[in-house]
Amino acid sequence: MENQRKNVAIIIIVVGIVLISMVSIITISNSNRKRKNQTNINLNANTPNVEMAYEENKQEIDIKGTENVEVSNDLTTENTSSRVKENKSVAGLNISETTVKYTGSSTKINGKITNNGSSDIDADFVNANIMDSQNNTFRKIKVYIGKVKAGASKALDIETQADLSNMYDMEFTK
Repeated sequence: MENQRKNVAIIIIVVGIVLISMVSIITISNSNRKRKNQTNINLNANTPNVEMAYEENKQEIDIKGTENVEVSNDLTTENTSSRVKENKSVAGLNISETTVKYTGSSTKINGKITNNGSSDIDADFVNANIMDSQNNTFRKIKVYIGKVKAGASKALDIETQADLSNMYDMEFTK
C-alpha cells in the first residue's frame, strides 16, 4: 500500500515536471518571437536615408517587375538593361562587361575592372549606386576594389541578398 502511494506520488511529480517544462518552452518561444518581431521593427525604423527614399518612392520603382529582366528555365533572373551593361568609370578605372543575375537567394553583379593608365591605382572602397528608371538611387553597396596595376584587369564581384535584377542603371562613385 505504501509502495503504491510512493509510485502515485512519483507519477504525479513527473507529470507536473513535464507540464511545467511544456509551459516554459511555449512561453519562451512566444517571448523570442515577440522579441524578433520587435527587432525587425527597430531595424526597419533605422533604415538609412537611401532605403527610406526607396520606400517613399516605391510606386515609381519597379524593382520586382520584369521590365529589365529575362527569366531562364532554372528561374535565374538576368538583367537586360542596356544602361547596366554600359562601361562605367571610377577613380581612373574602367568597369565593363557588367552582368547582374538573381538566383533566388542573392544577386550577383560581375564585371571587369581595368586600369588603362600608366600607373597603379588603389581605388580602395567605392560605392555602387543602384538606380531606378527615374535615376533615383535606391540602394548603395560599398565595394572593395583595391589596387589595380597599370594595364591590368581584375574581376568585379558584388553579391547581395536583395533582388536587384530589375535595376535600370548602376553608377560607381568614390
